[in-house]
Amino acid sequence: GDYTFVTEDRRIRAVYGQDDVYWTVSFYNDGWYADLLGTEQVADGEKAVGNMEVYMDDHVFIGWDKPLDEVHSDLNVAAQYEWREMEHHKVTIIAEHGTVTIRPRQVNPDFVNHGTVLFLEAVPDDGYKLSGWEGYSVQFGLAVTQDTTVTALFTPNTPTALEELLPAEAPPQRHPLHPRRRPSIRRNRKKSRIRYRFCPCCHTCSQKDIFLLFFAWYLHTRNALKSSAFRFCICLFIIFCLMSVVIFF
Repeated sequence: GDYTFVTEDRRIRAVYGQDDVYWTVSFYNDGWYADLLGTEQVADGEKAVGNMEVYMDDHVFIGWDKPLDEVHSDLNVAAQYEWREMEHHKVTIIAEHGTVTIRPRQVNPDFVNHGTVLFLEAVPDDGYKLSGWEGYSVQFGLAVTQDTTVTALFTPNTPTALEELLPAEAPPQRHPLHPRRRPSIRRNRKKSRIRYRFCPCCHTCSQKDIFLLFFAWYLHTRNALKSSAFRFCICLFIIFCLMSVVIFF
């Protein structure tokens, strides 16, 4: 009811609903409950599906040993089989540069019951990819009615056209003055824009660091200043620094 405006004493009783209860149904491939096929979570009172991949040599699956129409507790369910004399076939799997697994997993590829439908999963090796199959349909599986050979085709991974155009990532280089320093940012209040104090060479240091680096280099190479060509290079470097100051400051 509406209890916004209370004008008299009233007694209120809270009513709680019960949360949904789920039970675990475990499916086994044998009556000894040793070969677990899988589990299924079922709501209380609902029906378990039991869609498991069952298989046994020279036997036909006829159902489960317990009813699954209404589940009210945890269940251990075993598959029931009927013995029949069957014809057997051999399935040869060829997989170069990869591995192939068979479902149902209880199947022996050298001794497969006639009419069994197999599903294959391929895992390529490093540097390879699955390009297709020979003798197998991914959609419908493989119905074994005779001796069969299945080939998983793997091809090497090749870079795409875009990956070939992109250059390889170079390892980050450390600056000789401050290897871990980040670019500094200052705001120009008059022009209301952000100016970046970047070095035009490595884009990580400020102009002050450029002159410090130049001074340290000059101390180590001052004996070479007697050469006219070297003096010309020094002049060009000074002009470059002055131009960078005008541009970035």
